[in-house]
Amino acid sequence: MDSICDSIQTSAIRFGNRKSHNFASSHLITIGLSSELKKSAGVVLLAACATRWNSSLIMLRRLVKENVWRTVTALLTKAKNTKGTGLVPRLTATRSQVEDLVTLLDTFEEATNSLQGDGVTSSVVIPAILGIDALLAESSTSFNTFKVQLRSALQRRFEGILSTSEYVIATLLDPRYKLIPFNCSIDSADDDSATLTPVQSVSTVEAKRMLLECMRAMDRRRILKPTTITSAVKATDSSAGRRSIFDKFAMQSQAVDQSEDTRYFAISADPGACPEQYWISAQEDFPCLAGLARR
Repeated sequence: MDSICDSIQTSAIRFGNRKSHNFASSHLITIGLSSELKKSAGVVLLAACATRWNSSLIMLRRLVKENVWRTVTALLTKAKNTKGTGLVPRLTATRSQVEDLVTLLDTFEEATNSLQGDGVTSSVVIPAILGIDALLAESSTSFNTFKVQLRSALQRRFEGILSTSEYVIATLLDPRYKLIPFNCSIDSADDDSATLTPVQSVSTVEAKRMLLECMRAMDRRRILKPTTITSAVKATDSSAGRRSIFDKFAMQSQAVDQSEDTRYFAISADPGACPEQYWISAQEDFPCLAGLARR
């Protein structure tokens, strides 16, 4: 570490103007920090990625490791106390504060990783958004203002997506979720965010209506037909397409609604199910819904 500070001092002599001095000092501090981290903590500095927000989160998560934090603070303190080092970065937050911030942002990283996966992702959009808001509402943090801002942004930016029929139907047809995201209630936390209405999607009734409309639009809604009562009158009827006088009683004998969506929702959601495999095996029982799921 002494050699690092010596190099920084040397750079102050080498560069005459203040701007060049500060740039060189910061550059050498960065080089020295990376070298010291690799030697003391077994890690190196990471480069920020302009197109990946979680690159900053990864940096923060690495920084709060005890050995990394100790190395960074020691190096910056030594550089600051060395005459002629110029501009030295400052750590104005405590380690516990950074850990608290990382905990808040972890939920967003989980959503990002889930939605960029190779499997089924359209059905995960609504549960992910609702899940983020639920965890934020329940979290205990010193960054209450920041938490309120995050929840407000979720409401403002994703309100349209949460009520979009394509995402609603995709969620309904995921055997892991079904109706659960549309009938769950979230208790507000006892803090500044309690005044916020929890992020919500459409109601259960509205979600079912969207699904039925889509089934009708495909003209593939399929209801199990009631058993037809055979009679002498019907047996002798040669008119094609004529309804039997006994059809009314046969229809009323069906006490249970046998529509596909009713039978599908009667089966409990399975958190461990694989959507692709589920619909391969269930397409004979739910041909119309399986057709929608393939879309």
